[in-house]
Order: sequence, then structure tokens, then C-alpha cells
Amino acid sequence: MIGQATGASVVEPGPTLAETAYERVEHLIVTLELEPGAVFSENALAESLGIGRTPLREALQRLAGEGLVTAIPRRGMMVTPLDLRSILAIIETRKALDRIIAVGVAARATAEQRQRIQQASQILERSHGSAAAFMEADYRLDEEIWAAAPNPFAVNSTRPLHSHCRRFWYRHRNDEDLARSADLHAAVVEAMIQGDPVSAGERSDKLMDYLTLFTKHILIAI
Repeated sequence: MIGQATGASVVEPGPTLAETAYERVEHLIVTLELEPGAVFSENALAESLGIGRTPLREALQRLAGEGLVTAIPRRGMMVTPLDLRSILAIIETRKALDRIIAVGVAARATAEQRQRIQQASQILERSHGSAAAFMEADYRLDEEIWAAAPNPFAVNSTRPLHSHCRRFWYRHRNDEDLARSADLHAAVVEAMIQGDPVSAGERSDKLMDYLTLFTKHILIAI
């Protein structure tokens, strides 16, 4: 009958080919397997990743819109250089957006969403022995948090900022930074799981304050 619950579970659709292509190329850029300033062709990248040219082109268009790649006429695509002058402005903007998201998730996420966020956070905590694994786990945690966020405008605005921050952080991090970052992420997640918007906002700010201090130390040393 229409309107009557059937008890069947809802199967969420998997990522599209373009989304999968985006995730794989973004990971290559963030982990510096595609170095800043590197020039590559769509055909060569599609072949090396085993991805069709159409979904890869869609992914590259999205990455270009986020400022991670740029088209070079008659040469292909180039990974944008790291812009050290803008990284603090990126973090400042991300701090405001991530607070909105953290508060919203803590206040309005469903029990299932909180469980998925907690599981992703546990994977992140176990992955700080490997920088590449940490980057992958951090991406997955972000995706779960964003899926639960009630403000899609904040999510869409902060997505590219996270990629720029991860790339900078990956370039300059050390093993102690992995563990510290994992602990700060876990604290934010704990507040989300407990449904505490005030603590979620405060802990999100603390995570961004750590990233700001980390960045300032790097910029002074360069």
C-alpha cells in the first residue's frame, strides 16, 4: 500500500565513474604522487588509472574548478603549484565553514549517520602510522561528516579548501603531526556523536587553530 512502510532497507547508490575518477586523481594530487607543477596528458593518466576518458575529463574539470589543476594549451593539464601565500587565508575560511558543519552535524545527524562518522573516525585513528593511509582515511571521514551536514552550501564551499590544506599538510607533516591531527579529529567526532553542538564547534576551532599554528611554523622556516 502507498505510504505503508515495507521494512526494506534503502540501498544508497554507489559513486559514479566521474566521482571515482575524482577521488583517485585528488588523492594523487594531495599525496604528491602528482607533484605541484607536473604536466600530464588526459590520455596517459586515463590509461595509467584504468579510467575512461569521459569520467576522467569530468573529474579534471571539477579539479580545475577547485584550483588543483589547470589546462595548458597544446600540452595537457598541470597540477597547480602550492601557493604558500594563500594557505593561511584558506585555513581562515575553512575554520568558519567547518564550525558551521560540526555544529550542524552534532545537532541534527541521525543515529545511523553518527555511527558511520564514528566508524570512519576509528579508521583514521588506526591509520596514523602511514601518511598515505591517513590521507585516505581523512578523506573518508570528511565525506561521512559532509553527508550528515544539514548545510550543503557550507559543504560545497569547504570541499576544495580541504584538498588544498591536505596537500600542504602532507608536504610538510611528520609522524608526530599524524598522531596529533588524529587526536584532534577524534575530539570533534566525539562531540558530534554525543550531540553536543557547543563542544563540536569549539573542538572544530581547536583543530583549525592547530593547522594554523602548524602552517605558520612552516612559513617561518621556509
